[in-house]
Amino acid sequence: MMQHSLPGAENRLRPGAWFRAIRRGAAFALACLGACLAIQCSLPFPNIAPLGAKHRYFTAHREDFDTLFIGSSRVYHQIIPSQFDAAVREESGFPMHSFNFAADALWPPESYFLLRNILSLHPRRLRWVVIEVMDVNPAIEARNRGSRRSEYWHDIPHTLMALGTLSQLPSAERLPMAFLHLKLLLAHTTSSGAGAEALALATKARWPEQAAPRETVADGGYKAQDEGFIAGAAWQTVLCYLMKYAHDLESLRAAPGVEVNGDFATHLRRIEEVVKSAGATPLFLVTPAVDLGGKYDRLPDGMTVFSYADPNLYPVLYDPALHRDRWHLNEKGAVVFTAAVARSFSQYLSTHGPEGLRR
Repeated sequence: MMQHSLPGAENRLRPGAWFRAIRRGAAFALACLGACLAIQCSLPFPNIAPLGAKHRYFTAHREDFDTLFIGSSRVYHQIIPSQFDAAVREESGFPMHSFNFAADALWPPESYFLLRNILSLHPRRLRWVVIEVMDVNPAIEARNRGSRRSEYWHDIPHTLMALGTLSQLPSAERLPMAFLHLKLLLAHTTSSGAGAEALALATKARWPEQAAPRETVADGGYKAQDEGFIAGAAWQTVLCYLMKYAHDLESLRAAPGVEVNGDFATHLRRIEEVVKSAGATPLFLVTPAVDLGGKYDRLPDGMTVFSYADPNLYPVLYDPALHRDRWHLNEKGAVVFTAAVARSFSQYLSTHGPEGLRR
């Protein structure tokens, strides 16, 4: 009996036809990826507060700054560049011009992506980069999921950094968070929604920083912190807070530091090399806080670290009157902390001698 087959069935089953289809599909995918990357390179930095305004200001004035601070709210609200510059100048005689490029909830991998982006601008006068010491945080706050803030830094290297530290999260959260990071990677790669934002910026149709915000010019990127809940809370609430703070402070005094894990040290070493390759000197900063400071007290050998994690050495920085809450200093505390960092930096300059002051 004669058997009939559908037209073209032989071609569809032929191995060579499958190979050609796969090859063409791969070529198409690579072409799309290349186009996305080309478009991405031509787009301006996203208009996300406060980083968008800071990035535009720093880009326009990048040859003015020799020192850059980068980190979370503990740098954003606690390092005052104008005070830091004046104090170092008075102590060492060296003219400083620093910029605070920190923001709320800015921690690795995002902070490392941002630092690499800043260094790609090739600021020729940049001498020192002061990096807040924080472990990689793979979690994304619920309020930021799917936002431009969570998407803009998700290139392949920094997405892999986040995925590689998911073990820090509870087991039930790891798989959903992994899918979220991959989704944000896709959005970043395809520059989803970035075209409209770029057009708005180009036409100045949505540029609230037209008048140059106070935090990007007058205060060098610093933004004062309010007094927090303590200022207006009932006395019972304040008393409970102070009792909890005192308990945590005593625990920190008893054990002010622990060893960092191997992956954390590796990430620190890598960002250290990135700064050095850009021609600047990396310095690392551990801020004073009862819930976090002691965790990062002992860092890899050979790194220059300004650590205020020990309340036995820096008792004034742990005075509850200078704190907004358990995590942050208030404005008075920021003045005291900036003075302490300036003294440490001046001592650092003095130990390096005249050669260390030249680039």
